[in-house]
Amino acid sequence: ELMERFDRSRATVHRIINQRRALALLARKIEHVPSDEFLQAEARTLILGRPFTLERLEPERRVEPFELVGEDLLPEYLQVLKITPVLNREQEIELFRRYNYLKHLVAQERHQLKLAKVDANLLAQLEAYLDEAEEIRKMLVEANLRLVVSIAGKHTSHEASFLELVSKGNFALIQAVEEFDYTKGFRFSRRAALDIAKEYAKVSGRSTELAPKRAASLASIQRDLRGTAADVSALEQARQSLAAVIREELDEREQYVILHHFGLTGSSIRKNTKTLKQIGDELELTKERIRQIELTALQKLRQRLSSEQFELLTG
Repeated sequence: ELMERFDRSRATVHRIINQRRALALLARKIEHVPSDEFLQAEARTLILGRPFTLERLEPERRVEPFELVGEDLLPEYLQVLKITPVLNREQEIELFRRYNYLKHLVAQERHQLKLAKVDANLLAQLEAYLDEAEEIRKMLVEANLRLVVSIAGKHTSHEASFLELVSKGNFALIQAVEEFDYTKGFRFSRRAALDIAKEYAKVSGRSTELAPKRAASLASIQRDLRGTAADVSALEQARQSLAAVIREELDEREQYVILHHFGLTGSSIRKNTKTLKQIGDELELTKERIRQIELTALQKLRQRLSSEQFELLTG
């Protein structure tokens, strides 16, 4: 069909498609946590050598019902988390090692791609690495969603506020997955719990680390950033760049949820934000379904945005 529409040969069409795929891969922001393991001569064999499937991960124990959140506050999708497998220490290390090594390989080898003559085999291999990394990241996030729910339950007893906190906590969880260093010897839940708690402290106007006199509210930070015309211009350019990535990476419904929940539809950042309930009413979906859509969208965006850009969206 493409050959007939553009009057091009099969080889030409494939070359153009591969060039576009290569451009997208070269432009993609790929961040990973480095490790000396990745520099070893036999790293590829040691880390990727044995077959790996997500299905073989079995629960270390059955997760008991949450004690900190009343049953009336747990929508159906949260009830499912009660029986979601918990990763043991060995499984967690293996997942994080493999996840970061796959991205390390892509970051190191993608520079071999030449747009004038794209190596189709290399391109396919690098894309396969990223696809596997994406599956592992989803597994890590989903295996730790109960942590978000548990901590959110400590901060509220109101359903609407609870769901908003779960949404905020998911941002911190996704970021923690990207930044966790498995070589330090700590369990991931320790790092993630700290990040989630700090996210909630920002929401409530408190800081878990800074003394009150040094802590600045989001409002004061935004006022400082808007102090000059140059600052306004820089923020607007960043907002437009962020919106462009959202349009490129997300489907129509995901775009609507992200743009409206984070207020990216106005003339400045964080203007006209909407709650999950408001968005759900507009799309005729439940708050729980909107939260699921948002989580999926955020995971997609995290693969295209740098840490700074992701912080601009979720901070």
